[in-house]
Amino acid sequence: MENVPAILRREELRAQEEALEGRFAIKAGIVNAALHGLPQTRERAVVIGIDRELGVEPTLPPASHLGSAEVFAYGLGDLVTPTAANLAKTLGASPQIGARHEERYDPADGLPPRPDLLRNLITVWDAIGDLPSLDPGRGVPVATPSEYAIALGAGERDPANHEAWGHAEETVARLASIPEGDRLKTERRYYSQAYARLHRRGLSRTITTNFHNAGCGRFTHPLESRTITVREAARLQGIEDDFSFVGHGALQERLVGNAFPLPLAESIGRHLASQLDSVGALD
Repeated sequence: MENVPAILRREELRAQEEALEGRFAIKAGIVNAALHGLPQTRERAVVIGIDRELGVEPTLPPASHLGSAEVFAYGLGDLVTPTAANLAKTLGASPQIGARHEERYDPADGLPPRPDLLRNLITVWDAIGDLPSLDPGRGVPVATPSEYAIALGAGERDPANHEAWGHAEETVARLASIPEGDRLKTERRYYSQAYARLHRRGLSRTITTNFHNAGCGRFTHPLESRTITVREAARLQGIEDDFSFVGHGALQERLVGNAFPLPLAESIGRHLASQLDSVGALD
């Protein structure tokens, strides 16, 4: 099962684990999707149970991505080479309010001795840079599709669900004033990620069900004076281009924001298959 990280501190979950531990070997922990090939620092709690009769002790999937290529760290306001030491700041790990010290999650836990040898992190521009510009005045040309974008079907068809939200003129002017990777400068106090712009060489923050609203998170396009489209959000979630969303915009963004990232699901599935295959459970 998967859920928000805070569920790991819920007594209800602990009670369920205690009720099941006689039959199942259980492993619970937090995984960050960016370390599994997603251009998004989405944290999810994952609970894995394997029947004890199989003799397999479940583990969380190992990281496949970190590498040595520089990425933009929003909290530091600069490009950094990701390491185990700066990983929490590089990924913008969520504050663990209310968690006891022994419950605190470090995204660097479980990294191999040489995480620089892993594949490089996938950036925002890797995911959306090839999509058509919706701002005729943009000076930066559309990027060549990355390996990540090609895997999602880039170039095979005109992408559906790639339309601007139609912001009010006041909102457009406000977003135009925000530098790449920065946030709105104002005397009014906003949530730390509100009216914040993505950086092409950074990772996105968690895609929520309200990403059309610039005041709800770091959802502003790296170069254009608008928030990301449904297709751009889908790319950041690892959803292939041939999946078209229908219905009104609020429904479409709810479906995208609530989706479990496909690269992370595949990483977990392949890891579990490997563990089960090691004892012949898949024969």
